[in-house]
Amino acid sequence: MKKSIIPKTLLIISIICTALFAFFACDENKSGKPTEKSFNITAESTDYGIIKVVASANAGETVKYTIKPKNGYYVYASYLNGEKLYGNEFIMPETDVCVTAEYAAEDGFDIITDNNEYGVVLPNPLSAKAGDKVTLKTYVSYGKTVDYYTVNGEKITGKEFIMPEKSAEVSVTLKDLFSDKDIILSTKQSGITAKSHWQAFYGKKSLTVTALIEDSVVFTDGKTQQVAGYLDNAEFIIGRKSYNETSFNRYNYRFLVTADGKYFSYVASNGIWHDFGGTVSVKTSLTDILTDGFAGYKVTVDIPYFSIGLTRNTALDELTFACSLRNTVNALMTNWNYYSGNGVEWDNPKSHLVITENGFVKNTLPEKTEVLLIGGGVAASGISGGQVKNLSALGKTTSIAKADSDIKYWTDNIDLINAYSPEKVLMALDGDLSSGVLNSFNNAKTFIDEFISKYKNTELTILSALPVKSVSFDNEALKAYNFSVKAYADSKNIKFIDAFADLYDGIPYSPAYSEATGLSSDGYSYLNRKILSAFGKYAESSGVWGDYGIFTETDGVKETSSEVTFYKAGVQETYLKENAGENFVFSVSFTVKSNITGDEWPKFGLSVKNRNESVYLYVDGSADLTSTNVGTVRKVNGDFDWSTSKESSASAFKYTDGVYVTLTVKKVGNELTLFLNDNEALRREFDFNGGDCTVGIFGFSLELTCKNRSLERISEGA
Repeated sequence: MKKSIIPKTLLIISIICTALFAFFACDENKSGKPTEKSFNITAESTDYGIIKVVASANAGETVKYTIKPKNGYYVYASYLNGEKLYGNEFIMPETDVCVTAEYAAEDGFDIITDNNEYGVVLPNPLSAKAGDKVTLKTYVSYGKTVDYYTVNGEKITGKEFIMPEKSAEVSVTLKDLFSDKDIILSTKQSGITAKSHWQAFYGKKSLTVTALIEDSVVFTDGKTQQVAGYLDNAEFIIGRKSYNETSFNRYNYRFLVTADGKYFSYVASNGIWHDFGGTVSVKTSLTDILTDGFAGYKVTVDIPYFSIGLTRNTALDELTFACSLRNTVNALMTNWNYYSGNGVEWDNPKSHLVITENGFVKNTLPEKTEVLLIGGGVAASGISGGQVKNLSALGKTTSIAKADSDIKYWTDNIDLINAYSPEKVLMALDGDLSSGVLNSFNNAKTFIDEFISKYKNTELTILSALPVKSVSFDNEALKAYNFSVKAYADSKNIKFIDAFADLYDGIPYSPAYSEATGLSSDGYSYLNRKILSAFGKYAESSGVWGDYGIFTETDGVKETSSEVTFYKAGVQETYLKENAGENFVFSVSFTVKSNITGDEWPKFGLSVKNRNESVYLYVDGSADLTSTNVGTVRKVNGDFDWSTSKESSASAFKYTDGVYVTLTVKKVGNELTLFLNDNEALRREFDFNGGDCTVGIFGFSLELTCKNRSLERISEGA
């Protein structure tokens, strides 16, 4: 007889179990001091062990428990609301609790489970003797449910089997829980994505809306952490198709249900929400849905037809729907997250989905668009989130891009494009190469072929996946992927926008990123111009100054054959469209005409950038433009890092009333030296660490004119 071996996946299971019971828990009494409030204690005894514990205790009290396993079995672990216990006692929290245990047979046969990312099977007991009854439970990924189990290759009925006189190999077959008529809504907070699943049904007397929602319980190292109200409100609107061509009116109803069962309802009148007193049944309950560390809960709302002025016959195919999730962090409201996968906008009834007897009809009233934006990755996040601005220059644009989608998703859902009848489609490639470069490339080929087959009269443009500014990310692999997709796109006469080459191999790319995997506002400005340029809607200036592919707007800059003028408030900058090299002397003369906004700290000066560093050398003017302080500031993660800026006073000089001051920067290796009218003003070291540079000029809220530029490359020993 084989000795029992506890499955390695048990550690994962024990962590997952942490989330199951704790969902509706209040915060624990951290002090450990008893309170007057008593809470219930239950114990889950099984055929393999009996747990004895008191029926209730006050919060903060020490509670002892005993577990007596069946003869021939031992206790593998015990849990309080899913959190592993040590010893035979615990401090009572401020919530009802359940004590559970896992058992294993002494010298029992192994129970081997076939676990994967979609389902994890937990047998009870973990190992068993011949003739023992074994109960199976599976924790499944979102959107899946158990179809059936097999034991040693034979299908069983239900979730129990009798242990044979040998080891048992258990496998589970899963099936899809949801249909293509349902809605999946994803929302992201603090880098974590959770989902909800919505369905609606016409009953005999009422419309029933259900939502399965991932909640705030997260777990780390087997311990539960409750994130305050991560997804605390499920909201939806029920309206009427016949009236959705207009704005909100009295036939739109809004329902809000919190995770703890609190319920609110409103009716629209003249565009304003008012309390709605209709009779509605609401129920919330815990579910076994788990994914990415989240427990789930289910919301069920029954809306009687009479309460919204309809009968079943008049409601059929007339009611419309839009849903939302609201989250709070530290009791502060964040942005609402709308279902937008098919162009449904919360405050635009015209776009809402029609509820039919077969489910939701998506894209019920799509409008033709000139350019449809699809895809995933960093660019998709900026496009769908609105950081990539001013794309209206392309014409009427609609975005159904999804930051967490890969190109296979768009191949599988390529029919989504049809609803918008676009003249052009822009696909943003995602950078997920977890399946390998070759597989990812083949998926891209499949998408291109499918698109060409289905949309012969629609122009496709592909935007490269963007590099990630992280040492742990393989940008060389991503480079190979982009190169392969570009070559295939070229062979099919499909336009390819290579932003990767700019950001990784070309222009300085540090200012483009606000974090390792996210673009800064400057980066999104660059991306905006890159897209507009590809569609012929943006042109670089014809002079010697411009954005030079750098991440900045230059609409407040005018250039003549001899001068450059800044004339707008805010930060204005432009760059010399010439590679400055690694070591150089760069010089420009400035005169300031006015402080446009009366800023207390207006500035102007020179900038030096490469892929590792971004430095601004400035004259720090006062509100009356008399100050002669000079300084340096770095741009870090797309923003000026004033905490590390350094300033010093310089000898008196003038830069107003038509008098020019000449600023010169000399770069040798990592050292920058700033000169004012040929007099050294400061000398500082930075982390350029080699590589060619770009140089430019800038002004903060100043109207100014620059002339007499010069750039000379020098040797490092100069």
